Amino acid sequence: MRRSLAVLLWVTSIGCGGEATSESPAFSLEYRMMSRFPTCLGNHRIRIDSSGAVYSVTNRSECPPGEQWSAPYPADPVRRLSRPERAALWREVEASGVMAMPDSTDSGVGTDGVIEEIEITRGSGSRIVKGVSLPGAGGAGPGEAGSFAGARAAILRAAGETR
Repeated sequence: MRRSLAVLLWVTSIGCGGEATSESPAFSLEYRMMSRFPTCLGNHRIRIDSSGAVYSVTNRSECPPGEQWSAPYPADPVRRLSRPERAALWREVEASGVMAMPDSTDSGVGTDGVIEEIEITRGSGSRIVKGVSLPGAGGAGPGEAGSFAGARAAILRAAGETR
């Protein structure tokens, strides 16, 4: 039996544009991957704060009902990005097209797969982009899936992780 993977995407935003320069407002990014199964084991998140500190954590124990996270971020970052690394990361996230993705909604179909989120905060604005992977469903547009994947890959690389 052949299974396909659909990525449904939606975006909520509050003014988060602008060019990336060393003089531009600070930004932070957070990538979150959460199971749609009734468990939080294996849920993973990466935060890159406005100073360039990179934190990463994976749930290793079950959460209280209704919670997504059993493990807090560690006190010490896994690494720190230099100013040029931060500028390059912002350019890569922006070039991915994720900032220009149109709003859409989760179909609510299925209870398996994962929900992935990228939260982008810049200046006084914030944007959350969500990708829902569902086995056995039709696909989203390749541009939307590619934009999300490009931004996710940039964040994972900045954290020294691959997927």
